[in-house]
Amino acid sequence: MESKRAGKILEPYGWLNSLFRVSEKGVFTMPERDPIESVKRTNVLRVFTYLSWTNSVQDCENAYHEIMNEKHKRKNK
Repeated sequence: MESKRAGKILEPYGWLNSLFRVSEKGVFTMPERDPIESVKRTNVLRVFTYLSWTNSVQDCENAYHEIMNEKHKRKNK
């Protein structure tokens, strides 16, 4: 039942891609389950928190690279 609810909530985010992305990291892997089944059985809010954090890290890294590229362009003018 929990995995059905998780699937509905993750649908706009590409639930299958999200499931594989989280399971590849092994963050929620339980000893008695494979990584995908472990993510399915993990509390949805914990999965969303992890996805939100990874997206935020990526956004910060992208912003940093943009700033550094602009500085590099100004320096080389």
